[in-house]
Amino acid sequence: MFMMWPYAASALSVLRSRPQDMPGYWRRAQAIARGLRGVPDVEVLPDQVRSPMMHLRLSVDIKSFEHNVRRLTREHDLWTFASPFVSEGPRLQRLEFQVGRATMRLSVDEAVGAIANLAKDR
Repeated sequence: MFMMWPYAASALSVLRSRPQDMPGYWRRAQAIARGLRGVPDVEVLPDQVRSPMMHLRLSVDIKSFEHNVRRLTREHDLWTFASPFVSEGPRLQRLEFQVGRATMRLSVDEAVGAIANLAKDR
């Protein structure tokens, strides 16, 4: 349990410095989750988002995912994920997606589009 202290300290500092932002982050997370519901090859976990964080499961192979990350960075100047949170199979990548200040700079459609692009086969 003592190894979790850095995560708790980080969370505590954000809660102290940005409590007024948290409701907006939560609403944006819900809107993005709603937007992703109809996107092929993207699953939102849990289905009903209860915080500004959710897991996304993308049905795409790891090489295509990595290619898509680089393409989004190069073409749209948008850094998404260095790697999946975990690969759950040859065509199943899980991401931990958190809504924060950087995400709030994107419209819901832009965020949904970026995530949808990560799930595309090359």
